[in-house]
Amino acid sequence: MARNGSLIAGEAWWPIAFLLLMSGLALLLPFPWIALLGLLLTVFLIFIFRDPARDIPALPLAVVSPVDGVIEVIEQPKAPEGEPQDTVIVIRIAPLAAWSIRAPVEGKVMGLRGLKEGPTRGLWLQTDEGDDVVTELTGRSRPYWSRPVAFVRTGERLGQGWRFGYRRLAREARVHVYGKLKLEVKAGQRVRAGSDLLATLVHDD
Repeated sequence: MARNGSLIAGEAWWPIAFLLLMSGLALLLPFPWIALLGLLLTVFLIFIFRDPARDIPALPLAVVSPVDGVIEVIEQPKAPEGEPQDTVIVIRIAPLAAWSIRAPVEGKVMGLRGLKEGPTRGLWLQTDEGDDVVTELTGRSRPYWSRPVAFVRTGERLGQGWRFGYRRLAREARVHVYGKLKLEVKAGQRVRAGSDLLATLVHDD
């Protein structure tokens, strides 16, 4: 297994450093409440942008969870004739989970809008075997704040379990797996991002 992660996500270092600097300056002036506010905001940023290392399974056909949470439901709507089966694994994100989101499979980034046009809200990956796996992030808040922030672009490659962005206020992850698969989870099961298997892709020899 490979381990992937860091103490704090890279994009949080500059805001944290700025807040600590402002808090230090505020202590030199008669504004202790500003220093306290800055320290509280620093702790909040450290909490949400923590990026714990995860053991990524060395299984090329495995689909791992993109977030920490609980399997809410597994849906398999009837696929139109001639199209691959779409299995949807819905994960309710844990309230205190880190904001990091990870790639469920290794593959090429095909887009950040899913298989259909719409607002940026996820990641569409295609494996070397031609399987499409789409991760969508949704929430109950305003649509803008439910959209994830991704650090990758179309055409780039991602490794399985690699961190590709953060989720902001999204409360639910929907992992669409197109094609044959063997489910490795059931409703009510807890999963950890990057390490716990959701499914295994199946290819007939």
